[in-house]
Amino acid sequence: MKKSDKKHIFGLLALLILLMSFFLFYFSTQKNKSAERYRKSENEQIYLTKKIKHRKAYLNKFAFQQALSSPNLKVRKNIIQMQAASQAEKAAKRLFPILLNYNNSDEYNKRAALAQNLVTKDVIRNKSLFGSDYIQGSHYVDSSELKSQYRSLKFASGVINGTNLPFLVNVTFISWFFGQNKAVTDDIYFGTYNYAKKKITGLRRLNNLYQSNLNTTLLE
Repeated sequence: MKKSDKKHIFGLLALLILLMSFFLFYFSTQKNKSAERYRKSENEQIYLTKKIKHRKAYLNKFAFQQALSSPNLKVRKNIIQMQAASQAEKAAKRLFPILLNYNNSDEYNKRAALAQNLVTKDVIRNKSLFGSDYIQGSHYVDSSELKSQYRSLKFASGVINGTNLPFLVNVTFISWFFGQNKAVTDDIYFGTYNYAKKKITGLRRLNNLYQSNLNTTLLE
């Protein structure tokens, strides 16, 4: 092979390497730009979603305030009724998991402290709801190894009277003692929610609807 041919081949190889390097750099740059555009688009979408959500919340609040200022007494009462019912249901759904979830005496006796922002002191002082398990020198929950698990809740409200909204709750929970089968229980509670205080001001167990042994394998 002639010396001139070798130079020609090396020149072509050098040019090819340069072209490959250029294309690799170009495609890498385009890929980075595409990824950056995607991130920018995604961030803009998140921003717009948040903006729409905040705007919707503002409009809902504005509409609610406008309705409360309505000269129509019936409209105002309906708005307060819906608002009170919504608040009462949320409070009940926070309260009953506290009331019915415990695995030992320590958790059982801390329920009152956990519920104090949801109920008034009169409810906290109700021993049938929040009484201590300390009986005759020992803690009943620990000694019997009693455990309880909240499962679900159905809520229904009555007509608000002043600032007090009556409600009924059908609550389902599971409980068991050491060495015994688990039992599913449905209880009915009657309560009162105060719209002004934003708390449950009265609560008592009315009746037991259902209780039956439960196949423990269903909870595994």
